[in-house]
Amino acid sequence: MTEGKKNVHVDGFESSSFFEQIQEALENKDTRSQILSKFNKVFEFNVDGKQTWTLDFKDNESAGVYVGKSKNSPDCVLTMSDKVCNDVMSGKKNPQVAFFGGELKMSGDIMLGLSLQELRKYQGGAPVSKL
Repeated sequence: MTEGKKNVHVDGFESSSFFEQIQEALENKDTRSQILSKFNKVFEFNVDGKQTWTLDFKDNESAGVYVGKSKNSPDCVLTMSDKVCNDVMSGKKNPQVAFFGGELKMSGDIMLGLSLQELRKYQGGAPVSKL
């Protein structure tokens, strides 16, 4: 497990609440196991060209959410505005619509990036059976 909870909140970014919720979900042993087995990848989020968060789901010991660029080579890099990030991760906007509308740019495994919306069911620290 990670060495204590790191603060992933960044003032002025509404989408930081999503990263906080995923961090909370990773603190639950069962939920952590589900997330790591489902995703097993590294995602890097570049938001508003000013802030970067990383979701590292590759290794159980070092997996986590942190502020900053990925320490490992990311499998998928997502670039978007804070509003689009918040809308996509809260379910207000479909990631495919954002991608094909030019609001969301991705490099690496694009299909993996489009599947990230599935993380919504883990927001709040526990899996939710229905979105």
